[in-house]
Amino acid sequence: PEKILKQIWFDYIKKTVNACELKQIAELVTNLGYPISNTLEQLFTILINDKTIKNKKKANMVLLLSESEKKISEGSNEYLQLLRIFCHFHQEFRE
Repeated sequence: PEKILKQIWFDYIKKTVNACELKQIAELVTNLGYPISNTLEQLFTILINDKTIKNKKKANMVLLLSESEKKISEGSNEYLQLLRIFCHFHQEFRE
């Protein structure tokens, strides 16, 4: 889902959207059925390659990705973790 995630990254996460829209985006990505590990890996790649983000913000975002991956491996809900990631990333861009 790399193409979809890049579109989401630039069209939604980095722009001004509301919580309801982020929820719909997380539902869409989850419903596509791609393995969450691939989704997180691709989000990581997009994040690392985005030259507009300061290193401190990148570090916070990478930490969140790793925490979410750990929680998912322990049985946490994939949709909720993805929603958490999208909301946190969106908030990072607002600061």
